[in-house]
Amino acid sequence: MPDKLYSLDREGKQILDVSWKRNFTNLELNLNNKLLGKIKSRQELLQGKEFKISHDKRLSVRLIREMYLFTVLELLVNGFPVEKSMTHPVKKLNEIFLLIIIIAVINLIIGLLGLIADEGFFRRMGAGFWNIIYAGIFILLGMMMKEKKSLFAMISMIVLMVLDIISSFLFLMEAAGQIHFVGPILVKAFLTVYLFRGVKAIKEFKKMEEEMALLKKAEEEKKLQTPLSQQVTEDHSRFMPGDHSAYMPGGGG
Repeated sequence: MPDKLYSLDREGKQILDVSWKRNFTNLELNLNNKLLGKIKSRQELLQGKEFKISHDKRLSVRLIREMYLFTVLELLVNGFPVEKSMTHPVKKLNEIFLLIIIIAVINLIIGLLGLIADEGFFRRMGAGFWNIIYAGIFILLGMMMKEKKSLFAMISMIVLMVLDIISSFLFLMEAAGQIHFVGPILVKAFLTVYLFRGVKAIKEFKKMEEEMALLKKAEEEKKLQTPLSQQVTEDHSRFMPGDHSAYMPGGGG
């Protein structure tokens, strides 16, 4: 039974324990070891449910499908993804970056084997120096995507993957009857589809950052909108020790 722990605040005072059984059934939520709620069926989870944490904090839980292929559990607190949860943009991009590193390492190994081997499978499939260059470009773009949240880098990697699939397919057509690697082409196609998650994740990250900035600005403006009488009281209290009633309007004799 999967069991995940998430922190709902920066101080780590609110720890959410989420567990469920097979096929996302009998999902249970515990906050600081106290039962917050349960969602028994997958259908109920697909519809979503909201739980009250405090007077100003609500947790919404929902099972969603991304690109009709990936099923993920969405955890939102006041509309924002919970840190390190499945739908948090940063977590998605970290997973995609790991995939990018794997793709780069595989191409690096294939390229080196193609250069070393005089004959053989890797030589016949055209492996060589281009694979090494491809790996280097992928790592560079991957770093830009991860650190800078670059949409250009993400789209560039998808374009490279598509070009790689096309070139592999053309090579397969030319070498018909001599070499068969339809499987790797299908794997590349699936990986390309997975990379598309990165485009959405970067857009979600930037939108989340903008919304959080607006929320922070609104909170700061709310603090500044303090009644004048309260500001005067606070100013006197800050600079004058002792009983301040004599300094207040209507105070003292």
